[in-house]
Amino acid sequence: ILAKFNGTTGNYNAHLAAYPNVNWHIISKEFITSLNLIWNPCTTQIEPHDYIAEIFGCISLFNTILIDFNRDIWGYISLNYFKQTSIDHEVVLRNIGLALSYSVIAYYSVLNGMKKLKINHAQLLRNLNQNWSILSEAIQTVMRRYNIKSSYEQLKKLTRGKEINKIDIHKFISSLNIPEIEKKRCNKPINIKKIFPLNKKQIEKRIYHWNYFIKNASNKYNIDEKLIKSIIYVESAGNPFAKSSSNAIGLMQIKPSAAGLDIYRLIGKKGQPSVTELYNPRININIGTSYLRLLQTRNLIGIKNKEIMRYATIVSYVNGTSALLKIFSKDKQTAIKIINTMTIKNIELFKKSKKILITGISNERSIALGIAKALYKQKAELSFVCQNKKIINKIKHLINSMSVNTIFFCDVSSDENIKELFFNLKKIWNKFDGFVHSIAYCPKEQMHQDFVESSTKESFNLAHEISSYSFLSMARESKNMLNKFSSLITLSYLGSQRVLSNYNMMGLAKASLESNVRYMAHALGKKNIRVNGISSGPIKTVSSYQIKNFSKIQKYQKSVSFIKSYITSRQIGNVAAFLCSNLSIGITGSIIYVDNGFNLGLIIMFQNNPLLKQLKKNLHKQTPRVEGIVKSTERGFGFLEVDPQKSYFIPPKNMKKVMHGDKISALLKIEKDREIVDPEILIEPFLKRFVGKIEKKDNKLFILPDYPFLKDLIIICYPKKNCTNLFQTGDWAVANLVQHKLNGHSVFSAELIEEILSENICSLIPNERRPVLACSITINKNGNISNIADFFLAWIISKEKLSYEDVSNWIEKKGCWEPSKKSIQNQILLLYQLCLSRIKWRKLHAVLFKDSLEYRFQFSETGKVKNVVVEKRRIAHKIIEESMIIANIVAANFLSKNLGFGIYNIHSGFDCINAENTVSFLKNYNLKFTAKEIMTLKGFCNLRRVLNILSNDYINSRVRRYQSFGDFSTTPSPHFALGFSEYATWTSPIRKYSDMINHRLLKSIITKEKTIKPNEEIKLKISEQRRKNRIAERDITDWLYTILLQKKEYQNKKFSAEIIDVSRSGIRAKIIENGANVFIPALFLHPIREELILNQEIGQVFINVSDLIQIIL
Repeated sequence: ILAKFNGTTGNYNAHLAAYPNVNWHIISKEFITSLNLIWNPCTTQIEPHDYIAEIFGCISLFNTILIDFNRDIWGYISLNYFKQTSIDHEVVLRNIGLALSYSVIAYYSVLNGMKKLKINHAQLLRNLNQNWSILSEAIQTVMRRYNIKSSYEQLKKLTRGKEINKIDIHKFISSLNIPEIEKKRCNKPINIKKIFPLNKKQIEKRIYHWNYFIKNASNKYNIDEKLIKSIIYVESAGNPFAKSSSNAIGLMQIKPSAAGLDIYRLIGKKGQPSVTELYNPRININIGTSYLRLLQTRNLIGIKNKEIMRYATIVSYVNGTSALLKIFSKDKQTAIKIINTMTIKNIELFKKSKKILITGISNERSIALGIAKALYKQKAELSFVCQNKKIINKIKHLINSMSVNTIFFCDVSSDENIKELFFNLKKIWNKFDGFVHSIAYCPKEQMHQDFVESSTKESFNLAHEISSYSFLSMARESKNMLNKFSSLITLSYLGSQRVLSNYNMMGLAKASLESNVRYMAHALGKKNIRVNGISSGPIKTVSSYQIKNFSKIQKYQKSVSFIKSYITSRQIGNVAAFLCSNLSIGITGSIIYVDNGFNLGLIIMFQNNPLLKQLKKNLHKQTPRVEGIVKSTERGFGFLEVDPQKSYFIPPKNMKKVMHGDKISALLKIEKDREIVDPEILIEPFLKRFVGKIEKKDNKLFILPDYPFLKDLIIICYPKKNCTNLFQTGDWAVANLVQHKLNGHSVFSAELIEEILSENICSLIPNERRPVLACSITINKNGNISNIADFFLAWIISKEKLSYEDVSNWIEKKGCWEPSKKSIQNQILLLYQLCLSRIKWRKLHAVLFKDSLEYRFQFSETGKVKNVVVEKRRIAHKIIEESMIIANIVAANFLSKNLGFGIYNIHSGFDCINAENTVSFLKNYNLKFTAKEIMTLKGFCNLRRVLNILSNDYINSRVRRYQSFGDFSTTPSPHFALGFSEYATWTSPIRKYSDMINHRLLKSIITKEKTIKPNEEIKLKISEQRRKNRIAERDITDWLYTILLQKKEYQNKKFSAEIIDVSRSGIRAKIIENGANVFIPALFLHPIREELILNQEIGQVFINVSDLIQIIL
């Protein structure tokens, strides 16, 4: 009986999708033959009967050929071309032989024809992208792997009778109850090259097409043609339309924002190359070759050996110059000196592929995983050992990207298990080059409790057996399989040499392990087998969390170590790769410390060692230094001018140490492929005399930005910067108004606001206490707001009142005003830095609107309108605006988490009809969006960002007309116009009743009082009051403008105005000079009204909304 194992499709594609590292061909054969059945490797859906049909089909073809042949023969006989002597058995067989021969010739002809076919990857990929249902079988198998019920029925419902696309497939995968890593793997784009990989000859043929461009670029930039071709070969396989996941584009895989930007700057061109340009082979090769030249003549200058320069250029091109140089030293010149001592023979660690067995991987934080990655980068063949079958799936995910032979199971506490391990390993590797022992165990209670009282014989034996003896046992069982100069590596810790708290029994086991290393090195040295240990600094792994107060130990290590940073598994992996390589043949019996000097730091930390002082002096002398004059910029960074032709970049953090005009000596460093300086010595200060006074109270200082003519502002900002460079916008304080029973119907009189609230309850009078509702917020250096926020009640005392004008002038280095105290200066600068980071974040992740002019009426002492002043939003305004936006975002999140209700400001973007209208309108300008896309928050933000880049006021104006109006909601909802998932204002409780409600809700959470959800009636009343307020504001503004513009100086005066609306009766425009909204009747546009049609949608365009025109009042 024939049997098959490969499902209805007749292949193993779905099996491979679910378990990519399993050899299904072998498993299929072994399983079926174990059942005493005949294995059928090639099948179709109708198995087991289709093989018979296939045979008869072949016979039918043979017979057809034979019949045709015999007919020809009979025809030739009838024409007397042949004489028929006899029709015996031999003649019949001869005739059949001829027929079969023709068949064989036909088969060879088909095979030859197949060799001449060229795969059209692009067309295949297009067709695959149009038929996403092809993935359903693979997805079904993955679902079955994770025991998802009715997987077939779910996919049938998704795919049958429907045309599904990429979005449908990804949405379905995202809804599945499978691990996130599996979802990411299933959502990867189709890689046609994995289905039809190109061979070497095909790639070389592709590259041959670009020889003309390569030769021209080679001559132009004096770069070896072979080097250019090798980059193209490795990076894109000669495909001009190649694009990586990191946005590297074209033949030489150029990133527009990296290599492209550098070359554009080099040639004095603004911006960066476009995607279209980089898809052009000539431009791509020209930019790529120019970048190779840049690497050799600037970044890698100083490397003398041409061959090593070629290696260094390729590595720098692929991974970046800093990544290459940091392998040898943080200092560029030192790194190049080391590279110059190397030869071609030791450029690569592994001359030939090493075979290494790795133990101890259990999760993504395992040190063994870092070692495996480092070995894999050096082209090592790897096999793995895990403790039990429960974690095999997890391990497979972790090592999915590596070339893995197999995974073995072994309990190292059993000698029999270890014997079986190497017996099985010999089936795939007769000889191998070493193993990594990353195994340790000690009962948790033996590490935390009193060492003497808690230690038991059982725990002592168990810790030594697993942590130390297992290394010896593995070496004994594998010694005859190990190649010459094989490397055995184990992992230790400083607790073996020093008494470290909460390490206890494990310290003894590690001490035993290190002794093992030395004695094993002596014994196995006769067989040319090397044995070494790596003593790592404290590193975050799952095992490390068993050590009490581990985070404190890690911080202590960082403070004591010579290099002030934490150890990573990648660093340990690189050392392990070195110990496995031929470069370390002379090293055995050693414990190598990878701990940034932690082990030595403990010894010499408090010692006044003269040798150490001399060493420091030598290191100090070796560090390159430069002298020059500091030149500051408005953007926070600066430059150190050494001479008229040479200057060095000073980052903003280093500029805080110096002032413009200072003469300094600075350390020269390399960060992110560029030279920077760190001020060290002030040689001559810019200021000859400096007198100052600083007053502090509780190490805090509040800033109150405001106009000089206003009496009060209720927002107080106290920013500070913590040790991890995260902003704490800290202490957002809003005056506590909860005691005043105000409601949505209230209409305040000017006297009430000014006297009761503004000048008394909420006024920040110098040196007087005021109650506040405050919030502490953490923001990282990229401008991202942390989810952790703390609202609390507090008292504040005002220290100084600042004006927007003065603060803006000081930041922009205008005028003579400056803050009275150094601490205030620092606070303002930190607020400024916070503002810039938040604007940058919102530009990338939310929505930013174009700055608009603001207009303010000036009145005489008698109350008459004198003039209108145009005010631009300056940096101080933006600082406070960004501060309030942060506070409102955090408040919305805080209310949602704790109550689930409040008064939320919402904006729903587009409704269904207007979304379609918007998409249709945008198509006219070649802007392609879908209605479904722009109705999502992410899609809406993307649209706004595209329109901001386009900077077309007319398109912006038209799109805004399709948007819905802002509203309120008592439950969390997105605010599309700002680009936030939720937004609730609370910083203006005097002016806004909605802010007052949120203010009360926040306070009730803090005081743990009972809260009542605001009803819909309150929401409607607030909306109605806001509408009435806007109408009143508009009417009063129009009335004031009418009074102002009736004056003689404005009569018959020409103004520049921006069109803001077109109606059937005329045009509305806004005067730029004073902000007045004016109406231009149709009759003023054209004297014959019947000949004029004003329409927003159709007709020949003469003027657009957003156009600037000249008008006369």
